Amino acid sequence: MNIRKFCIYGFSCLVLYGCQSDSFEEISQREANQLFASAKVDISEKRYDSAIKSLENIQLNYPQYAEYDQLLYMISKAQFKHKDFIEAQDNAREYVISNPMDVHAEEMRFVEAMSQFSVKENLLANRFLSPRHLRDTTFIKKAKTNFIDFKKRYPKSKYLNDVNKILVQIEDILASEELEIAQYNYNHKAYLGAIHRAEAVIKHYPNTKQFEAAMKIMDDSFYQVGLMDEYKELKNKIEHLRA
Repeated sequence: MNIRKFCIYGFSCLVLYGCQSDSFEEISQREANQLFASAKVDISEKRYDSAIKSLENIQLNYPQYAEYDQLLYMISKAQFKHKDFIEAQDNAREYVISNPMDVHAEEMRFVEAMSQFSVKENLLANRFLSPRHLRDTTFIKKAKTNFIDFKKRYPKSKYLNDVNKILVQIEDILASEELEIAQYNYNHKAYLGAIHRAEAVIKHYPNTKQFEAAMKIMDDSFYQVGLMDEYKELKNKIEHLRA
């Protein structure tokens, strides 16, 4: 008798626990849906900060949310608009990894690359280390790689004109970076270092406005190290390749 009562009690507990568990999941989904709906309204009214907080709340507290992919899509766009570029690229990347062939994958790849291009350097670097050769261009180089990949994936994309324009800007930024280091090395009589950096501009960014300045640094640096005869042959090759 006692065993029978115990079994009935145990079965009742399991049923009750199951009902409570289902109710908890339903409540969680309902709360997440309310936050999601609120975020949608905030985005439509350009209250990106408020939308981001609601969507981050879902990410943190409701990791099994049924509309999680849609959440990633919304939050990455909101973060980009809010200029939270590092977070935007992270969420856009997660979306693309999970949904590489999805209808929004093209837009998310664009948001990821645009976020990388738009990342601002560390505030201390901007304030105290203003020469460009002291800045980190890691994100811009990632953006270049992703924009080139984007062009291959989506040759007829509506974003293609923007991508081409940004790639020109990136080439200019990276060429300027190398040129400023070359000039810095030359000014400090590090002529071999100046040659190396100027050569990088000539080799990798031949169609930029920095090309002629890089050639001038090459001319002057080879003269300073007394290797003009050797340089004549190299210069002829460069001019032949560019012709």
